[in-house]
Amino acid sequence: MKISVIIPVYNVEKYIYRCIESIINQTMTEDIECIIVNDATPDKSINIIKEILSHYNGNISFKIINHEKNEGLAAARETGMKYAQGDYIIHLDSDDYCEINMLEEMYNTAITNDADIVIADYWLQYKDHANYISQTIPSTHEEIFKANLEDKIKGYNWNKLIKKQLYTQNNIKYIKGINYGEDFLIALQLFYYAKRVFHIPNAFLHYVQYNCNSYSQSLSRQSLENIIFCETYLINFLEKNKILEKYKQQVDFIRLRNLCQLIFRSKGNLQKEWTNPYKNLNISILKKNKELVQSLYWRIALSCFLYGSLPLYNFMRYIWRYLRKKQSKTITLYQ
Repeated sequence: MKISVIIPVYNVEKYIYRCIESIINQTMTEDIECIIVNDATPDKSINIIKEILSHYNGNISFKIINHEKNEGLAAARETGMKYAQGDYIIHLDSDDYCEINMLEEMYNTAITNDADIVIADYWLQYKDHANYISQTIPSTHEEIFKANLEDKIKGYNWNKLIKKQLYTQNNIKYIKGINYGEDFLIALQLFYYAKRVFHIPNAFLHYVQYNCNSYSQSLSRQSLENIIFCETYLINFLEKNKILEKYKQQVDFIRLRNLCQLIFRSKGNLQKEWTNPYKNLNISILKKNKELVQSLYWRIALSCFLYGSLPLYNFMRYIWRYLRKKQSKTITLYQ
């Protein structure tokens, strides 16, 4: 088998037809399997898939694997990995869709270059337009790993064709329960171990931005706890491989970004608990991370926190929520 396409399915009946059709219509169909993981979806998504496949007589092998209960995105991806027989793996979110030449172009690049990872550009797909997002890949392994930590190479699974051996030989697995940032943890390890990374300067994947049920469109308390887990995992991974000090500036960048989410969406004792580990961040990192802290709000807000004045920050947030009443109603503060 050449390629395994893994698609977790949960609450996507509005989008799943287009997603499956984009796989069925691929220009490369020989030795391709598509593993659909039904994560106990309560809607009609699986019925729609079965209806599509009942009329399909092409070469792609489709398998539907059922979870008895909802286990989350990471568990669904890992289930797909257990069944995957392809030499290369690509993950596709069930509300997204791809161009019909995606598998052929990415696989040919992988085989020609004996690549561990092939990265493509992608589209941010809105209802009425799409934005082209290009990826720039440095020339050395060290620069590639650094660029991923700096978020210059996005850690998304779905714009990357990855050699299965890279997963299996390095025991890289999705962690059940880590559904927000799971791609960050996987990319961290893949880019550390990959020796040959190649880029295709074309976009194939349409990353849909208007599914309000997707993990990327909402931040629950569990999502915020996942952020904390991923940060700890990152630091432990770098320490284990004796490179934490080497990438300290990149880690500080990530921690500052995480702090913005945690401090903004919590209050009371939970806010103190979540933000206490960040008191060791130095105020100087604000100057080093101008791309992250472009808004005047966050430059003042983070300065308040890093100078030890959490109540002043909370007062500032209260003013913001008062002035932006409509927007603030959509943001839950956890305590």
